[in-house]
Amino acid sequence: MPFQLLHPAIFAAGLACVAVPILVHLLTRRRRRTVRWGAMRFLLEAYRKQKRRLQLEQLLLLLMRCTLVALIGLAVAHPFFGNAADPHARARTLLLVIDDSICSAVEDDDGLTALNRAKAQARRLIERLDPARGDSVALLTLARPARSLVLPPSVDLAGVLRALDAITPAASAPDFAGLAGEINSWLAEHDSLEPELIVLSDWLEGSSPIERALKPLSTQVRLKTQSPRPSSVPNIAIAEVQPPRSLLVVSSLGPADLANPVRVRL
Repeated sequence: MPFQLLHPAIFAAGLACVAVPILVHLLTRRRRRTVRWGAMRFLLEAYRKQKRRLQLEQLLLLLMRCTLVALIGLAVAHPFFGNAADPHARARTLLLVIDDSICSAVEDDDGLTALNRAKAQARRLIERLDPARGDSVALLTLARPARSLVLPPSVDLAGVLRALDAITPAASAPDFAGLAGEINSWLAEHDSLEPELIVLSDWLEGSSPIERALKPLSTQVRLKTQSPRPSSVPNIAIAEVQPPRSLLVVSSLGPADLANPVRVRL
């Protein structure tokens, strides 16, 4: 995976500081004056035997000091692993809207609901974000009343995923006007942002275009939509009630018999 730095200039300054231990090492080396002394030859012999070991120890100590300085510079530069295809890409601000309206509980032939599919797609989108680059995500629901579960957008992707898992179908219709109001209220305080808005829902053939439904939305938002789902979903409703007989039985539940005429109109 490519290696990148959030602050490369700081890392370059840290590498330059590696020269400091080397300069200190060179400056502290003292030239000793030679003094002739008869017994010194025994000490010189012992010194020659230990000279290589001492030089190796000094070299290792110098390398450790240089490495420590370089690691400090690297830590301050905030290294991270990410996609190097566009290292200067801007941080993404993603607004994810999950359709949890009453239609989201409809199951397909595999037993999956529309909400299950929307949540799975949202999870994939969230996992592609890179918090180290500054990517953030907000989470909203569409059922009336529209709610903002995570807003303003957060870089805590794990927390957003937990909020996503907790979404369940609601017994209400979609609330596009409320959704636009939630987003516009937040954007009123962040007019410099241009977030991406993705609404995850099983749009069926014949559904009203989402662009029309979200017309009150601020022009700062870049709206991304899905194509309508081509497959049809069974929609069963009670269209007519026909009694098997045209006989109506009326009885009195009180102590007296029913004497007044009764008229029934359907």
